[in-house]
Amino acid sequence: MYVTILDKHAALKVAEIFPKPFAVISISTPGDESPKFPNNKLLKYLLPLSFYDIDPASWETSELEIYKNGIFSEKQAKQIIEFIYKIEEVEIDTMLIHCDAGVSRSAGVGAAVELIMNGSDKTVFNNRKFVPNRFVYRTIINTFHKMGHCYNL
Repeated sequence: MYVTILDKHAALKVAEIFPKPFAVISISTPGDESPKFPNNKLLKYLLPLSFYDIDPASWETSELEIYKNGIFSEKQAKQIIEFIYKIEEVEIDTMLIHCDAGVSRSAGVGAAVELIMNGSDKTVFNNRKFVPNRFVYRTIINTFHKMGHCYNL
């Protein structure tokens, strides 16, 4: 699977002209409107998600109270895992993953997708333009294992 991690504006531009069938994981911030993707018949699947770019382990419980309804969840991790297997079944080999800036949330998801589908997350973790949200990454990988899946190698 070819994974491209982008910021929101770049994802919208790329989605408009992408030349082959593709899927998108679209990450927005709670309270913000989800982006409206252009009408491209090659955009086959879209998974909209909304969560904050935080790691609850680094916050005090009292501080987390205001973010509690927007923390990345195991339910969202399952949605991502089911989504990537669904698009693999229909032989779509390209996925665009975006968040607002294309640096942290989308990179955390992208690194997990790379590991699950391609057997390595190095393309994301070794790229200095990304700072993957490790809470998001760990939640997806831990959920993947709980679901009894194995990596594609």
